[in-house]
Amino acid sequence: LKFCAQISTSPLRPHIAAMPATNFAKRCRSSVLATVLLLGAAVQLAVPFTGFVSLGRLVTRSSRTVLSAMRYDEAQIGEKYTGTVKTIASFGAFVDFGADADGLVHISQIADDRVNDVRDYLEEGQQVEVWLKQKRDGKFGLTMVESKLSGGGGGAREPVNLSPFEGMASDVWVKGTVVTTTNFGAFVKVTGKGGATAQGLVHITQIQDGFVESVADVLQIGQEVQVRVTSVDVGAGKMSLSMKEEGGEGAEE
Repeated sequence: LKFCAQISTSPLRPHIAAMPATNFAKRCRSSVLATVLLLGAAVQLAVPFTGFVSLGRLVTRSSRTVLSAMRYDEAQIGEKYTGTVKTIASFGAFVDFGADADGLVHISQIADDRVNDVRDYLEEGQQVEVWLKQKRDGKFGLTMVESKLSGGGGGAREPVNLSPFEGMASDVWVKGTVVTTTNFGAFVKVTGKGGATAQGLVHITQIQDGFVESVADVLQIGQEVQVRVTSVDVGAGKMSLSMKEEGGEGAEE
């Protein structure tokens, strides 16, 4: 940290000192003003803004400002948190769930079914519900499936069996539950013949007649919905669903 001579000698210093740090940061993008109370005296400090500034437990990182981020030892295994997807990789996604470090949701921990592409389920900025599965050496392991809290994860898994849904008529309605939502649609868990379950995608154009600006405005995680199976790709492990009447506006060809 270095003292900012321009601030300390400026005739506007009294006004700057009274300005909230967040407002100052917005006006001066190259630096972040931090006020440290030391022995009853206010010392004005300015540091180059590199996206991460830490003074004690004051943390400013990218778009997140946390006055008291959850410490590593405060995070409880098995607890449920609401987080935001920050980065997506081929092996999973890193989620900001309020701790002093992002947690990893391994690709095997995203859904009950086999996930071939993380981006089919998640995108940067998406809000998700996660459980803390493990922590080790300052790192957090998360899961989006509560039933996967116990046991391992990350090993090879058998592809999901979509054959019970393959011959289902497109005019048959089945009950489903919204598992997760994205900007492009929602993944819904449905039950097929013999009690078999699998997840399918309801594209944003298949949620209702008319334009849907935001999936989250129409569907919420855990919501029960009625859907139709419109297509099944057993080899790829993908299934398309629709909440619209067959032949309705914007129906799939």
